[in-house]
Amino acid sequence: YAYEIKKKAMKKKNKPDGVNEVTVFHGTSEEACMSINKHGFDRSYAGKHGTRYGYGVYFARSARQSDIYATSRHDGNSFMYQAVILAGRYKIGHANMMTRPSRSHSDNTDLYDCLVDNDRLPSVYAIFHDDQAYPEYLITFRRVTG
Repeated sequence: YAYEIKKKAMKKKNKPDGVNEVTVFHGTSEEACMSINKHGFDRSYAGKHGTRYGYGVYFARSARQSDIYATSRHDGNSFMYQAVILAGRYKIGHANMMTRPSRSHSDNTDLYDCLVDNDRLPSVYAIFHDDQAYPEYLITFRRVTG
């Protein structure tokens, strides 16, 4: 519900073509799954695994890239979400960014919607508003070695 409200607000701000809804992955621990399932993604945990593109919640286009953050349980199972995010208008982020920069010199309240690793073809997204992401599927998997 909150995701849909955020999507409508982003359509109004950026026009319909500026929502940029993207399917992404988020590797995590079993402990975090309970909270994500109940409350969604939570930016208050930002920085737990680094802040390369700012203090946001991180998602990757590639499941392989998110696998790094999926910790294994004692039985070998690991956890990852397939999620959708509202990437909107984005800019390359930097480690010291606590929030998104302004898109406009004349209006410092008009912020970019998220930060990315590459502004032409992003593979990593950092969002700064919890309602910008919706966890669609929880994937439980085991890594195969050899």
